[in-house]
Amino acid sequence: MPLMRELKQNFGEKLHGFIHDLLIEFCSDLSSPVVCPLELHEKLKANIGDRSPSPELYRSLIGKLNFIKHIRIDLSFSLQHPCVPHMKAALHLLRYLKGTSNLRLFFNSSSDFSLQVYCDNDLGSSPDSRRSVTSFCIMLGGSLVSWKSKKQRVVSLSSAEAEYKSLRKAVAEISWLSRLLSDFRFTNLSSIPVYCDN
Repeated sequence: MPLMRELKQNFGEKLHGFIHDLLIEFCSDLSSPVVCPLELHEKLKANIGDRSPSPELYRSLIGKLNFIKHIRIDLSFSLQHPCVPHMKAALHLLRYLKGTSNLRLFFNSSSDFSLQVYCDNDLGSSPDSRRSVTSFCIMLGGSLVSWKSKKQRVVSLSSAEAEYKSLRKAVAEISWLSRLLSDFRFTNLSSIPVYCDN
C-alpha cells in the first residue's frame, strides 16, 4: 500500500509539473483560469477561419494536450484544424487546465467491484458532417476504467438509430472488459447494468 501511495503522489506531481511547464511554454501562466474546457455553445468547424500563422506551434500544443487527455477525461475531444478559431479554443483549454491542474483520475479502494455502464449519443452534433457522436463510460467499483467519445461512421436518420449504435459500441466494450476481468478472477459480472437515456 505505501508503494501505491508513493506512485500516486509522484505521478500526480509529475502531471501537475507537466501542465505548469505547458502553461509557461505557451505564455498562459499569467492568464486567468476558466471553469469550462470550451466556451459555451462553441461549435468548431473544419477549415473555418484564417489559417493559424504558426501551424507548428498549434501541432505542438495539440500533441501535448493529447498526452494529458489520456489521464484527464474532461479533455477527451480533439481540435484538428490549425485555424485561428481552433487555436483560440486550444488556448482557452490551457486556461481551463490552469484552474484544474490538480484533477486526475481517481481509483477508490471500494470492495464492490461491479461494472456499471453509462451510454449516450449526440444526434447530428457535428456541424460539418451531421454525424452523431457515440459516447459511453464504464465504471468498475465507482472508478472510471473505460470511455469513448467518437463520431459515428454514418449519418443516423433518427435518435433511436443513433442510440442503438452507441449501445452496440458500449456492449462490445463491456463484453471485452468482462472477459478480461474474469481472467483476473473477478466475480459478480453476470448482469451488468447499462444506463441509457432512451
